[in-house]
Amino acid sequence: MTDVNPLADAVVALGGNSAALNAGGAIPSNDGALVTASSRYGVEPNVRASLAAEDATFRKRENRTARFKLFPVDRYAEAYKKQSLNPFSVNSVFRNHGYATPSAPPAE
Repeated sequence: MTDVNPLADAVVALGGNSAALNAGGAIPSNDGALVTASSRYGVEPNVRASLAAEDATFRKRENRTARFKLFPVDRYAEAYKKQSLNPFSVNSVFRNHGYATPSAPPAE
């Protein structure tokens, strides 16, 4: 699955107006602060290719010792296992500190 219009989706997610993007690509005046803040450290023109290469390098390094498996495994999940959160423990921590949290399905 690919993102059909990633720029418009990002603008909407950050609170902007995606309809203004269709008006010749000019940045609307009310989105100027958003664009300025998001590009304050510079804009990398080929960010998707750069991130894909970095991700491939990371996954290759993480899976060096796990090349041969008897059964199919999710290599992506395996590589990022150390960086993942347990949603049930995070939910419990927030509830114990008095924050309102949405209901969650029972832990397996």
